[in-house]
Amino acid sequence: MTQNASTKPPAAQTPQAQTSSTPPAPEPADGSPFKPEVRKVAIRLHTGMIRGLLSRIDYQDTFEAELPQGCTLPLHVLAHHMFAHSPKAVERLMRLRDMIVGPLGLKTADKAAHTRGTYAQDGESGKAGDTLPEPAIGDRLGIFRLVHKEENLLLFKESDTHLDFVLALERITENGTENRTDRLRLSTCVRFNNTLGRAYFLVVRPFHERIVPLCMREGLERIR
Repeated sequence: MTQNASTKPPAAQTPQAQTSSTPPAPEPADGSPFKPEVRKVAIRLHTGMIRGLLSRIDYQDTFEAELPQGCTLPLHVLAHHMFAHSPKAVERLMRLRDMIVGPLGLKTADKAAHTRGTYAQDGESGKAGDTLPEPAIGDRLGIFRLVHKEENLLLFKESDTHLDFVLALERITENGTENRTDRLRLSTCVRFNNTLGRAYFLVVRPFHERIVPLCMREGLERIR
C-alpha cells in the first residue's frame, strides 16, 4: 500500500471500543436458519472520512443486510466471517479475475494474501462463540488491510498502480426502538489512477457486484 497504515482520517462521531471476547450469536426465534437478504442501496457513507484516504472518489457502491435480531457480535468478528472465509463461488470468481489481471502486472488476491500482517487466517475462529482478538491497524482480514477502526466502523484500503480503493464496513444501530434489528453496510470507494484503472474496473465490476453480496450473505449465515 502506498498509503501509510498509521494515517488517521478525520475524527468520526462513534467512540472507539476495545473488545476482548466474542459473545455467542443469537438463534432465530423460530429456530430456523438465518437467511440474510443483501441488497444494493443508493447511499454515500462517510465520504468525508474516506476523502482522508482517497483524494478523489470515482466510483462508489453500498450493499446492506440486516443482522439477526439481538446480534451483539463485534464488528471485527462479522468482518472476519465475511472476508476470511471465501465461499466457493467467490474463489472461482477471484481465480477468473486473477487470470485476467495477472498478465497485466496488477495485484492478485494471492499476492495480497501473502503480505505480512495477516490477521486470523481462513479456518481460524470459525465459530461465532470463539474468542477473537481485536485486529490492529495494518492487519489484514482476509486480503484487506485495516487502516481505521471504531466500534461500529472499519475502513480497509488497498493501493495499486491502476487504482486505489477503500472498503467501509459499518454497523447501523437504530437506537431507542423496541426489538431493534441492526444493519450491516459495506461500501466500496474507488479512485482510478490512470486509463488502465478505468478499463480494468470496467472488466471486473461484474465480478465485484457478485462477490460482495455473496461474501456478506455467507458470512452472516455463518454466525448463526
